[in-house]
Amino acid sequence: MASKIPPIASLIMLLCCFRLAAGEISVTGVKPDAADGPQAYEISINNAITIKDVKLVDAGGRRFLKFPEYVSQRKRVYPQVVFTTRAANEAVRNAVLGNVPGPARNRKTAFKIARFSLFNKRSKLKALATVSFNDILEIECKIIESKNGLWVGWPSKKLERSGEWFDQVVITDKKLKGTVEEGLLARYRSEIAKEAR
Repeated sequence: MASKIPPIASLIMLLCCFRLAAGEISVTGVKPDAADGPQAYEISINNAITIKDVKLVDAGGRRFLKFPEYVSQRKRVYPQVVFTTRAANEAVRNAVLGNVPGPARNRKTAFKIARFSLFNKRSKLKALATVSFNDILEIECKIIESKNGLWVGWPSKKLERSGEWFDQVVITDKKLKGTVEEGLLARYRSEIAKEAR
């Protein structure tokens, strides 16, 4: 006997896989993020990207999601994860509120480097970039130089309790991660070569 899906769950599943503007995304996983509190969630997009530390905020009778952000020493807030369309924000919000991810379809996750700027001060930080996935999801990242060479740093934060670093965004699709990071490092080398001329 087939199990019945409640109408609200069916609606949420439809919204989670909604064709969104120039690309598509699917919320393929939603789970509470117990390490970060009762109103924190971890969501998976297209079975390729995991976003942690997503907070459900109640303000003035309205519920919305607060995605990872960086707060500078001067208390300026910089979003680290942005869904660029209203439909995408609603799909993710509904998936979290209903705790019902969409079907685990294999959606192609394309990317482009939306913004890129060199960091010209003497620092291990060499560049700041925004990577756009399917023209819907934008994630900030950094190019950092260490004694082992250049590497790409995705959003993370230092936990106050332990002092350890916690990854807020993880590209779980290894092939996608390698391609994106190779593209970012190639762009960095290209920008440095232009500056040297």
